[in-house]
Amino acid sequence: MEINDKYTLVNCDESYITLIEENCDKNEISKYMSRFWPSEREKIYVWKLIISDDCIIGNVWFEPTEKNNVLKLGIVIWEEKKLGIGIGKKVIQELIEYIALRDPEINTVMLNVRKTNDRALACYKNAGFTIIGEYSKMKNGERIEFYRMEYELPI
Repeated sequence: MEINDKYTLVNCDESYITLIEENCDKNEISKYMSRFWPSEREKIYVWKLIISDDCIIGNVWFEPTEKNNVLKLGIVIWEEKKLGIGIGKKVIQELIEYIALRDPEINTVMLNVRKTNDRALACYKNAGFTIIGEYSKMKNGERIEFYRMEYELPI
């Protein structure tokens, strides 16, 4: 059976929070991620739903950081059969191209990823991100280790 790696991006807003939360809970995404949507929704740069085979399979967002020329990426795909087939990489690359055209002042996209999230690490590396550092934080009495990754937009 052939897996369809085609997707569409549509604008997302707070009206989808319940749907996102239900799908992330159902698929135990919290084992891999701390957040499933932008933290400061009033400051969102880009927030899109990812749709494939007429179903919402995830969402992706870019939000500002304390540095004017840096955006922070978040992406979650909760549909198991859509993982590992390149959709995440394509979505990230498409939106980075969009950002580069929309705002030439943005020169870096950064993200944080759990060290144990091998699939996401592979996706980000394949999309052109590099590890620039690491850190850890405590959550519910457990130490969670992260990589900080960056993508430098071409000038």
